[in-house]
Amino acid sequence: MVVLKNPEFNFVDKKEVLRLLEQEIGTIKEIKQDSVNRNKIEELIGKNPFVREVQMFRTANNNYRIEILQRSPVLRVITDSKSYYLDEEAARMPTGVQYPVLVHIYKGNITQDFAKKVLLPFQTYLDAHPFWSEMIDYVWVNSKEELILYLKVQSGEIYFGKAEEVENKLEKLRVFIDKIGKHKGLDLYKSIDLRYDNQVVVKKRE
Repeated sequence: MVVLKNPEFNFVDKKEVLRLLEQEIGTIKEIKQDSVNRNKIEELIGKNPFVREVQMFRTANNNYRIEILQRSPVLRVITDSKSYYLDEEAARMPTGVQYPVLVHIYKGNITQDFAKKVLLPFQTYLDAHPFWSEMIDYVWVNSKEELILYLKVQSGEIYFGKAEEVENKLEKLRVFIDKIGKHKGLDLYKSIDLRYDNQVVVKKRE
């Protein structure tokens, strides 16, 4: 029996796991034999990039049970040459899956090292603050490794700068939205710049 511990994701096909086992040990019936190398089977299944943990053990009725914990994507990276997910452990996952995941997208000049060390902590902050997680649509990374935010509501580009002082910069943006944006509309501004200390610099549309 194959059990997905987080079935809300559909990355791992249980039938495919069983087919993989049949290729390795012959037939499903042979799984019940004492000669089965559980460590080898766990290692084999664990090679799937969507598998975070796998455990195989014998049940009380003398059958084998395989429990699989799937990786949970937290962000997606799109560059000119590649596209992939990262999970909370910074493990890379392919995007060519049947069921796309709704996560924040980061586009632009992004190395995998930058995605792991900079974007993942930034996304972790967003996920911990539902207001920003809902407000931000996607993020562009320029050649200087600065972030440009795009909101789900109509607005100009938001120049965040380096992924530093995240709480302070987003608080400045929140205050700006509460005091000005709600009354005049963020779509009046071509850009909103958070890179300067203690101020928000804006440029209106012509």
